[in-house]
Amino acid sequence: MKKLLKQLLLILVLTAFTLNIWPNDTFAATTVYVNERASVPISVSWSKPGAGFYKLSTGQNGTVGNPLSGDYVTSFSTNAVFTPNSVGTQKITLTLDISDSGANIISVPAKTIEVKVVNKPAPKPAPAKPKPSAPVIDNTEKEKQEQKAPEKTAEEIEREELAERMKTPLIREIGIVSNSERLNGEKLNTIEPESEKFEYSAVLPRNVNEIKLEIRPSQEDVELIFDEIVSIEEGQDSVELVIKAVQDKLEQEFTLVLSKPEESKFVMERDTKQLRLIVDPYLDKSMASLGFEKVFINKDDPSLGFYYTYNNQNFAIVTDGENNAYTYLLDGENEPVREVFLLTSPNNEVSILVNEILSEDDGRQLNENIYEEYEIQISQLLTDLDPTLKFNNKVSGWRYDETSIITHGLTSEGEVELVHLSELNEVKSAFVSFDREPDNSIYKWIYLGFGLWIVTLIAFIVYAIVKSRKSKEDEIANIYD
Repeated sequence: MKKLLKQLLLILVLTAFTLNIWPNDTFAATTVYVNERASVPISVSWSKPGAGFYKLSTGQNGTVGNPLSGDYVTSFSTNAVFTPNSVGTQKITLTLDISDSGANIISVPAKTIEVKVVNKPAPKPAPAKPKPSAPVIDNTEKEKQEQKAPEKTAEEIEREELAERMKTPLIREIGIVSNSERLNGEKLNTIEPESEKFEYSAVLPRNVNEIKLEIRPSQEDVELIFDEIVSIEEGQDSVELVIKAVQDKLEQEFTLVLSKPEESKFVMERDTKQLRLIVDPYLDKSMASLGFEKVFINKDDPSLGFYYTYNNQNFAIVTDGENNAYTYLLDGENEPVREVFLLTSPNNEVSILVNEILSEDDGRQLNENIYEEYEIQISQLLTDLDPTLKFNNKVSGWRYDETSIITHGLTSEGEVELVHLSELNEVKSAFVSFDREPDNSIYKWIYLGFGLWIVTLIAFIVYAIVKSRKSKEDEIANIYD
């Protein structure tokens, strides 16, 4: 009996404890009110460091990490900002498009959270005032009234309200759109202002020197004052701009610094020109789609440069100071060996051509066609990437027919071979029979005989003149004798 009583007592204690600690009439962190602006945190993590872009189903997007500075991350978090217009459950999905430092795509499953949208509860009614009773003199109440702090003035209350409102940004989103020839009309970055933060920065892609700002206010009655078109002048590395947001007596000032990407310290000397690596995340993505892997020379210091590897061969894509672009094959010491030409077929098959220089006495012809220079179509994944860059597209070869040439290509073993290049950029190994070189030996004998005849003629003329002078001298000598 005592044992049974102890068990019942234990159950009663646990029940009372549970009732005391369990909250009532509360909402989870993902509960928001209908028709009110909400900000819900959402995060995702993965195993391999990466960087790229994110997109929310609420319409927000932006960058993850910063590949230009080597900032590759394994987690990301942001706030989904939206205004629900109906009661119920709303799903918010976060998707990532990221890749690692070698430009390999990292697959991160989309993260979805559910948000409960409810009506905002009505404020609790004020407690009923007790009916007045007969006045009672109470000295302690009189003392409390005497010690009560003085009431705030209207100006002080207004200042405090403005200071509190200043914590919430009047700008919901700052969109940066390219207004340059390169990536024209494409949104490069999206900035979502945070509470009590008014200074922001963004790095523009290479050769994007003019942008257009697309700014969304947090509320319709907010007035925005800013320059819509902003340029980085020639010779400058950055530009600072100010965006003002005004709502009645509240004014917020946001500072945005736009800068060009940092140049790599890797510099090549070639034909008296200084060539620098093209540092561009869009180029990394294009090369990765062709099967090239980006490798940093020093993982601890990405500014020292990188190269792209393919078939165990290393390549650098560089440019001079005049926007001329080249692709070079590198040796084991990362020194340039020779210029190459990157081609892709309609099926995205990669081929690499080389510009072979023949010796002066190599007069081979193919179908009576001499070895001369032709313009070819460099991979459009490179040429369309940045129209301001001009890739070298001239390679030497022999005309094979009206639509193709015979030239030289680079094998996977690093050897140079003859290849057939079609008008569709399809490259195949070629085995051709060159024309027989003309026999010039007969002309050599003709030239030699003509030369000997000239020499003999000159000798005969000299002999005749000398003999004539000697005869005259003998005649004069006989006269005096």
